[in-house]
Amino acid sequence: NNVSAGAGWTDVNALATVNSAYQRLFFSNGRADSSWALAAGVAESGTTMNGDRLQTLWVLADAYGASADVTNSPTYLSVFGSRLPTGELSCTTAPLLDPSGSGQCKRDSLGSCPSPCRLVSSDSPIPAGAQPSGCWPKFPLHGKPGNLPKCQAGLASEPFGDAYDCMDGADQLATTRVLVNWAKALAAFQARLVTKDAPFDTFVKEGPGSKAISALAHRGAQLFVGKAGCFDCHNTPLLSDREFHDIGVPQVGPFVPTIADCGKGNPKCDCVSTPSKTCLPWGAFDGLTRLATNKFLRTSMWSDADPSRVSLEPEEQPGYSPPDRLKGAWRTPSLRNVELTAPYMHDGLYKTLEEVVWHYSNGADPSAVGTPELDLRPLLLTDDEQRALVAFLRTLTSPPLDPAIFGNPGAAPSVCP
Repeated sequence: NNVSAGAGWTDVNALATVNSAYQRLFFSNGRADSSWALAAGVAESGTTMNGDRLQTLWVLADAYGASADVTNSPTYLSVFGSRLPTGELSCTTAPLLDPSGSGQCKRDSLGSCPSPCRLVSSDSPIPAGAQPSGCWPKFPLHGKPGNLPKCQAGLASEPFGDAYDCMDGADQLATTRVLVNWAKALAAFQARLVTKDAPFDTFVKEGPGSKAISALAHRGAQLFVGKAGCFDCHNTPLLSDREFHDIGVPQVGPFVPTIADCGKGNPKCDCVSTPSKTCLPWGAFDGLTRLATNKFLRTSMWSDADPSRVSLEPEEQPGYSPPDRLKGAWRTPSLRNVELTAPYMHDGLYKTLEEVVWHYSNGADPSAVGTPELDLRPLLLTDDEQRALVAFLRTLTSPPLDPAIFGNPGAAPSVCP
């Protein structure tokens, strides 16, 4: 299909991970300011990883906790300098749970909450469907922040009966710290996924007279920086200005929401309420609005950065409000390895590079969201010029990553059956 899938279909075509460490804002709409913040967000997204932070805690406890048999593998303690807050394995907690699947502990014959589980009272007023109290392990097996503030014990509309929100505050923070550390480990690995030495890089190094690329690709390079104007946005060694532009791509596809789909009160996509409550088709306007409320910013309590050394992007400055021109704008993708990353555009509309070049040759689609940029006029490229541009884009493909980057750790064994 035209968009990306994890646990479900997303609303966009995911950007490449390789070379992503050089970006300044993350996601196609810029709603995160670091790679680890992106990972922490998608870990609990129903369409991406569909996990939850308590599950992440227990997976790490079983595989990398001090009591786990992880021969030749690092422990959580050795990597992060602190122990996991559970101090035990998931299989020691599972027998405490009620067989109903609620995630709560079995109560005794008198209905009391037995040790080591803890009795938790719902915060008042108690919503319809919630229970006056819940009985959970200190660290439930599943849970993440709910939609309602505070504890609503057993409320079906809250994730896992609101198990996370009914935890002790200090245990909530400890659990979230594990999620963040996991995300930072993932980001540290992704920062090693860097490709270079594409044929065009060799052409540049060798200078005039180089035969590293074909004559057709050479002509395409001239068009790229000249008549076609691609270099206006696809500049820097990354071949991306890392900014956001409305390039007139229509918002279409089976899982791509349109403005008409995002009516008032829609919890997933609302383009009508004031202020907007997540208008996905607006791209960067929506993402940069949400950036300000991201709980995992580089300036947040979860960041390792020295505040005095954090250079804020303009979009991160206090009081920033996205301009209307960013409605329908999306981040400029890097063109490195673009030959390998079909389909193309934020909604995966085009299947081939030839179709992408055709789009720019013809100009913005009148049905696109927002107002396309003023300089996005039809290029009226000839067929030969379009072929030359595609030939040039194919010279941006680097050799495969060195397999040594991935090591050979194998799957971390879990000591729980």
